Amino acid sequence: MEKFDVIICGAGPAGLMTAFTLGNTTSGSLKILLLDRREPWREPVCCAEAVGNKSLSSLLPVDSSFVRCYSSWINYTSPKGYTAGSYRKDCTIILNRALFHRWLWDRCLEVGVDCRCNAAVKVLDRRDGWWDVTVEKEGAHQIISAPVVVDATGPGGRITRDIPCLKGIESGDENMALAIFAVAEGVPCNNDALQFFYGSPFAYGYGWIFPRDDDAVNIGFGISLRAAQGLSLHQKLLDFIFRKNPHAKIRTICGGKVPLHSAHHRPFAMHGLFKAGDAAGCVDPIWGAGISEALECGRIVGKNIPDWLGKTDSEERRHVEGRIFDQWMDLCGNFYQKSARAKELMNKITDDQWDIFLHHMSNLPRENQTSVLNTLNNSPWLWPIMVWEVCEGLKNKKFC
Repeated sequence: MEKFDVIICGAGPAGLMTAFTLGNTTSGSLKILLLDRREPWREPVCCAEAVGNKSLSSLLPVDSSFVRCYSSWINYTSPKGYTAGSYRKDCTIILNRALFHRWLWDRCLEVGVDCRCNAAVKVLDRRDGWWDVTVEKEGAHQIISAPVVVDATGPGGRITRDIPCLKGIESGDENMALAIFAVAEGVPCNNDALQFFYGSPFAYGYGWIFPRDDDAVNIGFGISLRAAQGLSLHQKLLDFIFRKNPHAKIRTICGGKVPLHSAHHRPFAMHGLFKAGDAAGCVDPIWGAGISEALECGRIVGKNIPDWLGKTDSEERRHVEGRIFDQWMDLCGNFYQKSARAKELMNKITDDQWDIFLHHMSNLPRENQTSVLNTLNNSPWLWPIMVWEVCEGLKNKKFC
């Protein structure tokens, strides 16, 4: 049986960042294994591929090899088509997620991580203070072992389900939303803008059109599981695309689960099992974004694992495990808790209110639109308050 100090399951942004941080900070003193069930740089990657330039740049050097393009505008569209937008120069990076994964994979190799793809984790078993990991590769099964395992398998991963000692770390499907998108040609798009759509067609979520580095766009939507009941999301996506773009050509369609921020009352680690990224429910509750959140969570997990391994007392190890959650909450979680409460109120905004608000905003000078919408983006819990105040003010002729 092969033995390692740390086994990381899943080579998305969270797993890759955990592996890179571990290898980089320990200078080869730990045996680190990174596993993924496929080659993580193969298309299609199930993602809209947008990430904040500032947040990504604070975590990693931005290499031109994995950047599709930059966007400076963020536009918001109401059910009747009224659009207002905010401007920040190159505020958003549209990634080539496949090449981004490959770039990070190569960085992991450089710091001594043992990286293995096409190796699917099938079973975890706790034995004598270690984790036995059953891996399937090319039809054969192998058991490898480590005191620490990182679950970075995403929101749909099930490798930690039904393990008695991990009760309380898992979330159910009620903490998930659904997203579906297409890469399509023939859909008009401002190549310098992200376009968001709000209203009842995207109940408890939103639609989007994002540019890419070619003649195609990324077009899709995300909605809650509750709103998706009884719907054909595939047909709903086709209706969204072809209603205004009858000659559009679809290259591919992808879909998957997205974790909801309400999962953040759960711990990130127990008994040497650490969760990172989507598996830990680390997402922006307003936008559902998770790339920089996964990278940040992976960095926190990677920095704390060596300390956990250096402890021998179980109580001291539990302290390290709890500290990861505290660090995430201090960095992002408390901000997102406030945003999550606002999200519930945003879901109550009616189509008429979205139309009134964005129609009013669209009539303002661009610099005024930018000022208001950037304020809302920096303090997203103000969104429902501002929408309602504008609607009431216009009804009472307080706004002009």
